[in-house]
Amino acid sequence: MNFLANSKVWAKGLVIQPMKKRTVTKEDIANLLKTFDVAVCDVSGHVNLAFRMTNLCLTLISFNVQLQDEASCTLHYLDKCRDDEFEKLFMTKVDICAKFDSCLRINLKGSSKFTEISFCMDDESWRILEKDVQSLLQQGLTDRTKMIRVLWRSTPSEWNIMDGFSEFGGSPLLVGLIISSLEKSFRLVDIGPNPENRDEEILGEKAELRRFKDGTIAESTVWESKSWEKHTIIKRIADYVLMKHLSLENKDLIHVVDQLDFCLLVNGQDPVSSSGTLLEAFDTLAKQLRLLDDIPLKISTVQPLDSAFRHTCVFPPEPHPLAYGKSSQRLPNFATTCIPSLEVMIQLEGSGNWPLDPVAMEKTKSAFLLKIGESLTNYNRQNALTNYHKNDRFLRLLSSFDWTFSPMVIDINNDFNLKDEKEINENFMLSRKSYEQNPHDIERAMFLATSYDKASEAWTKISPSKSVLKRMASYAKSSTELLTNLILNGQSGQYTWECLFRTPMSNYDAVVLLHQEKLCDPQHVLFPAETPNGKLVTWGKPSKDFHPYMPLNKGAVKSLHDARDKLLCAFPKTFKMWYGSVGGDAVGLTWENPKKRSREDADETMPEPMSILKEVGDVGKGLVRGIYLLKAPKLQ
Repeated sequence: MNFLANSKVWAKGLVIQPMKKRTVTKEDIANLLKTFDVAVCDVSGHVNLAFRMTNLCLTLISFNVQLQDEASCTLHYLDKCRDDEFEKLFMTKVDICAKFDSCLRINLKGSSKFTEISFCMDDESWRILEKDVQSLLQQGLTDRTKMIRVLWRSTPSEWNIMDGFSEFGGSPLLVGLIISSLEKSFRLVDIGPNPENRDEEILGEKAELRRFKDGTIAESTVWESKSWEKHTIIKRIADYVLMKHLSLENKDLIHVVDQLDFCLLVNGQDPVSSSGTLLEAFDTLAKQLRLLDDIPLKISTVQPLDSAFRHTCVFPPEPHPLAYGKSSQRLPNFATTCIPSLEVMIQLEGSGNWPLDPVAMEKTKSAFLLKIGESLTNYNRQNALTNYHKNDRFLRLLSSFDWTFSPMVIDINNDFNLKDEKEINENFMLSRKSYEQNPHDIERAMFLATSYDKASEAWTKISPSKSVLKRMASYAKSSTELLTNLILNGQSGQYTWECLFRTPMSNYDAVVLLHQEKLCDPQHVLFPAETPNGKLVTWGKPSKDFHPYMPLNKGAVKSLHDARDKLLCAFPKTFKMWYGSVGGDAVGLTWENPKKRSREDADETMPEPMSILKEVGDVGKGLVRGIYLLKAPKLQ
């Protein structure tokens, strides 16, 4: 493995013969390399074991080698080998969708070069197209990508020799891309060669001569994009180059990169464009906090904690209308009732007067927060809080990881030692002591260990439960299969990209449909819920108590979260609620622990499901559009 990863003799050819008995000369190897891209002679010296191997398998940008890259990665992970790493490295298949950051499907039937190909020639001319695509993409993308792999399964998987070559070439050509870095891949300007050393223009009319600040004059290409569209620059370059040089149409190129962007747009724009305003608001708040001088201890550090500061929030907060000021023309008539708060951590200067009792310490912290809030209010400035993609690999990990018998170790800084791993394993085994007594009720069903939390206390102590984790893994598995099919084969029938965000209603025992126009963020509902195939229990009209917007001078209206909280209090052990945290007009209900209730107990204590659902409708009156019963509780 070390030889594969670090050897530089691939370009010279390999001979599997003892040095003392070698019959293959350097001239023989040179002749082989004239005929084949890669030469690996067997013991006899007459057979090239790598006669089917091409430079597409071996040569990559900067003369790296894909085989060597794989071997190097394998050595890296073997150095940190745990109990099951060998099976993951050598026994687990890695699909092209999971290996590469982006995939491109090319339908070559419309290309003039495709019609010139003969599938029965000795030099396998269909591989010429692979080389052409490889070369074009390498020249067009330059250092934006670390690896480009072109693969064409031109031979049908189920081919009858009597059919001849009529079915050959029907499959699309697949291209896998691994980006080098975000800075290089998402840059807006490509600077080309000096005009005196001008090569053949790969980008044609897209390139233009420009003078830069340092005085240099060079060919350059500008790919203008909005901040939330930079991830499509590689797609635009690849599409342009292939359409220009292979006579392809736009419909022949399917680049899997932006198919899911629609779910992040609000009013046609990605809220991430407000990230700059958000960071400015945080900086303003941090400065105000550090300047406060009327609190017992000075504030030394202010750190952001919310996911919006890390650019991982699904719908980042946008500047609130009140932040524009009274004289602004941008002030709308209505403001959303849902004003998100963003968590930050405040660290005070050191002191030896803190109480040791936990309750007293919490009260002291609360007193500090109240004083800080009062001081900010008196600061006579605007409150800073009013200003303001991946993927297939994660789904595979979520669905295939053995959460019951293995801890997930997250070593971000690569600083774990044997002592840390031993401590993590001991904490994990301690959390699994209850498994033998009750396999269905495991504390910390998802065990995530980090350098600062080796017992998985911070993230997963309370949730998810075993049943929730099982449902998450099931959804992740089906979503992975759908994603793989969409990437490799495209859309087929009703199963499209949108299905990734549409949960089947048949998975629930009952479904509560809500009035979309009464939700806090109705624009976050991607797809209105369809009427499920069940018995309609009750229905209701929308009420004025629930409204997604409030007049600026009318005060707050009834909170939309009250209905959910009341349901949780009224039916704590009757059913489990399933709802979307970022948007959705449906709530799924599953009966809680049906196997633990006997028929006799159910007759005495368990109300009829119809009456339960009617009570649910009464609690959510004005918000509930309809309640449907799909499955009655199961009894032993």
